[in-house]
Amino acid sequence: MGKDVFVILNFGSETEDYLKEVVKDSFPIYDLLSKPHLTLVHYPKINLKKLIRHTDEFMKTRQGLEIVLKVNRLEYLTLETVVCFPDFSSDLLKLYRDYTEKFKDKAEFYTTEDEWKPHITLYKGPASQIIMNNLTENFRPFKVRLKKIELSVNNKGNFEIVYSKEF
Repeated sequence: MGKDVFVILNFGSETEDYLKEVVKDSFPIYDLLSKPHLTLVHYPKINLKKLIRHTDEFMKTRQGLEIVLKVNRLEYLTLETVVCFPDFSSDLLKLYRDYTEKFKDKAEFYTTEDEWKPHITLYKGPASQIIMNNLTENFRPFKVRLKKIELSVNNKGNFEIVYSKEF
């Protein structure tokens, strides 16, 4: 039986601290949903051992990889989801294509190449218009460097990091 796995890219504590501060300044009773990250791809049913081996092989040639993203706009991903989008770079697209090539037929529809919208979720809930207005006042564009890749297994809404490797 396959596992429900999200392949995520993390940025490091300085970005997490900045985004937490922006969200707190915008809506003091709210905190970020999770650790800020970009979802590279979602595999709803995949052999976890094979994916870990693939990710290990993938990372062997990417030690010291430096991808810096400019994050400069807030938008709605859905009516109740506020996100910030990085400028889409050729480096990010190449990383996506290289990683997903082997298992692209297993990717969930919204994380296939034509549908993938790399973003950082800041808020998800019914007060999204209020949050967006407040975030717009407090948000400043920033740059972020990709720090690591992680595999997160979803077990009925509980997420567990089962693999983590720095670039």
